[in-house]
Amino acid sequence: IFDERNIDKIESALLLDAFLKRDEAPWNEINRGRPLSPHGLARRLHPIDIRPKVIRFSINRTARGFMRKAFEDAWDRYLGEPETENDEAEDEEGVPPPLQTVTGITP
Repeated sequence: IFDERNIDKIESALLLDAFLKRDEAPWNEINRGRPLSPHGLARRLHPIDIRPKVIRFSINRTARGFMRKAFEDAWDRYLGEPETENDEAEDEEGVPPPLQTVTGITP
């Protein structure tokens, strides 16, 4: 969503609306058959240290929202670096890399 809109901050309501418009995710029915609420979104993000805060979106307007940086920290912690073409699991002939042995471990 941040990349699609080329933004570094987003209002809670707009983020929630973007989630609800995605067909591939269960956000429209996740709350006992009802759509995810702003409170439910904040509650689900809290365990991974993403919290809404009051953000200035223009000179005269502030709103509760999320910073991209908070998501990037969580993405780094839980998802790691994205794979690149050099990180392929198999070589050009479809052969996986050799297994590495682990030594020095005592049960």
